[in-house]
Amino acid sequence: MKKLFYLCILFAIVVCYTACGNKNKSESNEEMSVVDQIVENDSRYDKFMLRSKDDSTKIVELATQYLNLLKENKIDEAISMLHEIDDSANVKPLSDSFMSILKKQLNRFPVLSYTIDDFQIFSAQHTDLHYTYEFMHKPEGSDIPNTLKGVLSPCRVNGEWYLTISPDLVDTKMNDIENLKYN
Repeated sequence: MKKLFYLCILFAIVVCYTACGNKNKSESNEEMSVVDQIVENDSRYDKFMLRSKDDSTKIVELATQYLNLLKENKIDEAISMLHEIDDSANVKPLSDSFMSILKKQLNRFPVLSYTIDDFQIFSAQHTDLHYTYEFMHKPEGSDIPNTLKGVLSPCRVNGEWYLTISPDLVDTKMNDIENLKYN
């Protein structure tokens, strides 16, 4: 009778263990389907690119350094961290005209504080780091928005990460309209 009792307990433990193991496998399959969905739906995602913790760390370090410089109102130093990368993977500093437009925009909307919201490494050439920054102090009780969203696009060239910013994210027309007000 004792043997039957121990056998039943052993059987119950095996059933519980198996059930828990199958649950983890099904959760893993659900996670994989989300990743597969990203791969299928985003042409920027390179499933063959090796990504490491070092990549993530370097991207966050570069973005933090850039945003800290902006927060300290060292706009020229921050902008000097940004690069252009052409189709042949040549890394160049930003053009003078682009730097000028970006500098005007950053002077109008200074970084008082910031948070890094998230980032996604799709490929070496397509990485998005999203951040939110406060550009003015909000008066108490006010519902006036005082934050903006920003995106940096780090790129890896020959194993080295560089910060880039999409020209599409810098509104040159807004700057022209704003400049007309002051001329």
